[in-house]
Amino acid sequence: MSGSGLTAAGAAVFGLGGTLLGGLVDHLATDELGFVFGLAFLISSVFVAWKVRARNWIAAIITPPIAFAATVVLVSTLLGTDTQESYLTRVGLDLITALSFKAGLLWGGTALAGIVVLIKRRAADHL
Repeated sequence: MSGSGLTAAGAAVFGLGGTLLGGLVDHLATDELGFVFGLAFLISSVFVAWKVRARNWIAAIITPPIAFAATVVLVSTLLGTDTQESYLTRVGLDLITALSFKAGLLWGGTALAGIVVLIKRRAADHL
């Protein structure tokens, strides 16, 4: 069971890829990170936790917060509005805003990944 599934690097690629795709689509459609971003983040978090190898379970729990933050930074960099602030100030403010207003989403996605990992570990222990 531990040999099949996503590696830690694969978990990072799928977690970031799914979240980033949802973030880009959402920002292009609505000019903000909203429902589509949140849904993509939750789905990719659960998918990674479900598909990751047993020896890389910790990657399933570490990936969601990194994917969340990286998506906010990349969307802010690629699609951010041109303002008078410097690049670092704009991206920093976007990151702080996302962490403040979407903290529940961040914690929820990470918790869902942790729950899936715990269920998988418990099932593997009983085999």
